[in-house]
Amino acid sequence: MRKTVRELRTPARILVVDDQKICRDLERAFLEHLGYDVIEAADGDTALALLREEWVDLLSTGINLWPEMDGIELARRAREQNPDLKVLFVSADTRIERLEPRDRDRFVPKPYTLRQLKDAVADAFSADHEPHERSGERRHDGG
Repeated sequence: MRKTVRELRTPARILVVDDQKICRDLERAFLEHLGYDVIEAADGDTALALLREEWVDLLSTGINLWPEMDGIELARRAREQNPDLKVLFVSADTRIERLEPRDRDRFVPKPYTLRQLKDAVADAFSADHEPHERSGERRHDGG
């Protein structure tokens, strides 16, 4: 992967995907309060389009999204675009056995507290994580 033209450290960017606006708004408010840069999508197709255009450090998605794909499929497709993408599932659906084994520890059940979300996001970002360098809003791939 190529470095961006302007090397600028920014807060980690999180893409919140939930088909319920009130849930997106709440999660966005919590994450922004914690200092993260947040973008959002109401469905998987919109999320995938954003992931093609913008760098994201963490995908936070529900499991049961409507109408075209669920969060599990979204995570699979998103990782095809960016294999290093960190994924957090935030959902009222607690059947985590449906998730890939690597994702089962990255789950926050709804309803959740700010502390639960904060801890889960911090867990997703390992100690060696630093937000990617960005120039503007576009994602920069090598090639």
